[in-house]
Amino acid sequence: MKFHSTRGSCKTPRQWKIEDFEPHCVGHCQSVSLPVRRVDGGLPERVGEEARMRVGFERAILRVEEFCNWLTLPGFTSGLALGLTLGLSALHAQDDQGSSVQTLQQQINDLKKQVAGLQKKKNAPQYLSSARPQIDGGCNLFVTADFLYWTAQENGLDYLFKTSLVAFGSLTSPVHGDVDSPHFEWDPGFRIGLGWNMGHDAWDLYFDWTRFHTNAKEKSHADNKVLYANFADTLAAINPFEKASAHTHVNVDWLDLELGKAFYATRYLTLRPHVGLRNAWVDQDFRFRYKNQITPLGLSAGVKDKVRVKNDFWGLGIRTGLDTQWELGAGFSILGDFALALLYGDFDLHRRFKGPAIVTAGGGTFIVPLESHQDKDLNLARFIADFDLGVQWDYMFAHDRFHVSLSAAWEQHMFFGQNQIFNFYDTPSSSSTAHGKLVSSNGDLTLQGLTISARFDF
Repeated sequence: MKFHSTRGSCKTPRQWKIEDFEPHCVGHCQSVSLPVRRVDGGLPERVGEEARMRVGFERAILRVEEFCNWLTLPGFTSGLALGLTLGLSALHAQDDQGSSVQTLQQQINDLKKQVAGLQKKKNAPQYLSSARPQIDGGCNLFVTADFLYWTAQENGLDYLFKTSLVAFGSLTSPVHGDVDSPHFEWDPGFRIGLGWNMGHDAWDLYFDWTRFHTNAKEKSHADNKVLYANFADTLAAINPFEKASAHTHVNVDWLDLELGKAFYATRYLTLRPHVGLRNAWVDQDFRFRYKNQITPLGLSAGVKDKVRVKNDFWGLGIRTGLDTQWELGAGFSILGDFALALLYGDFDLHRRFKGPAIVTAGGGTFIVPLESHQDKDLNLARFIADFDLGVQWDYMFAHDRFHVSLSAAWEQHMFFGQNQIFNFYDTPSSSSTAHGKLVSSNGDLTLQGLTISARFDF
């Protein structure tokens, strides 16, 4: 913002220096009258030490009035001008010229300190004032692009129990084993966004899309032990296996719409509270295979059990959070953000099992083909928590027409109760009736990893 002076050739506040308030600065303002006399053809000559000091003091009053008006501090302007005017009146009342000059010099020194303080206050960021990048003559738009390198973790995916068999008389029982679950790989993803710096109270509106797809693979071999299947039907998995494998796909996409405002909480700390909406899709596909079942008849090399479970979710809900930026200097800062979303949505669950069941009955052992299908539809509300911590660098260029920022952060996203896959347990019985039940995992899904971000304001 430029300051337009109404006093002829007087400088604007941006051009002022402390030296402008020295007593010898008397030549710019037209409103100051100088006591002069003519010598040698009419050339003016300043007379009197007290007159020169009074002129400088009057000019200082005018400068301070202009400066304070530019700062939009009218109350301070009136008070300061009144104080200086009373001081000048007292100076006129002084009979002793030396005492008047000394008093005036002290008042001018005090005035210089006050002006320096005002300038410092003007240059410093004001608390609760806008902290977003101030673009000069731009479109008030910004774009973001993030590279994600994340991995996933999810509980409730234990698909086998690896153990040794210990004989108890004519019976054998598994003891002291290990539980295996799929291990997710590190995979890339992306996030892109578009924002608008609004004119209303320095708010901003931001929309982004995050996409991360990953998978997990795991294979196990008995290695002189046995493998018990956790996701196979009980009748088919009552006997252990020699080999097992798991293959998992997790596809996560979400859209966020935020309305926020960045402001200075202190001189070097900025906060950005925001509210908005989140729309999320989490599609999960689990495939488990168990091979070479060990039966009382020996190893059945051709026996395979296959289990496929789909756990798809769609949800929409509110989201709110707080972004913090701790400025270090030279454009660098520390970032710390968190948000919480509550989504109401739909779980679409499907389970398919196919494999032979080995049944002993009537003094003989038989292999019976077995297939089962279970479907389940749930409407549930789910919490999602977002956290990130990192460092950022900001830079303004082209005479403050553009702004760019680069950041690197560790992100963590937790989807509570996201794993709703279930297993069917049936209980073999000597009677003609078998009892069964469905048991849900109800496990949490977490995404975490490194995020490299760039933002451009124009």
